[in-house]
Amino acid sequence: MVRLAIYSFALMMDTILSSVFFVCMVRLADMQASALAVASFMSVWAIAYMIASLTAGGLVTKRNAGWILVGSCVVSTVVSAGYVLIPGMAAMYLLGIVQGCATAFFFTPFQFFMKLLDENQKKSITHSTGLYTFSWSMGFALGPFIAGFLWVHFGWQSCHLVNGLLAVIMACGIVRLKRFAEAAPTVQAAETPVAD
Repeated sequence: MVRLAIYSFALMMDTILSSVFFVCMVRLADMQASALAVASFMSVWAIAYMIASLTAGGLVTKRNAGWILVGSCVVSTVVSAGYVLIPGMAAMYLLGIVQGCATAFFFTPFQFFMKLLDENQKKSITHSTGLYTFSWSMGFALGPFIAGFLWVHFGWQSCHLVNGLLAVIMACGIVRLKRFAEAAPTVQAAETPVAD
């Protein structure tokens, strides 16, 4: 049950992410932004994500992975509120950069956190990879669908409010699961000698 719960967080984060891409890019198009300006939203996010991933990779440890994940969820909640409170075009790009950083500080420690939980339950890396891939793919599929439904019935702001709620749920869930990851044996794969 614990193992499946952690993968639901990957699903929720990618639901948030694909919802943000969908809502912001459609809103930019509605604001008469050029095709290049609309496409640049995702590019801006991706550049921030790449740079922040390099930083996050050097900071994650067994002791802090859970707290970095929680911090990322808190930032995602604030960003979701920002999209509603500051709805302008420039703010969308700025918040996209912040979301890119928050996403990097989610998925980098998440993979470490996921591995700690699976090692504690004696699961193979192929098993972990399969569940992880399924989870983020499902999240990417659900995000625009949910956002489209919410937008039609409650307005585009509701999409970001639901994203913020999902981020809060993730933060609370990760706090509850931290003890399971911290109880896992230290990852020693890098120290295992490779046979010639």
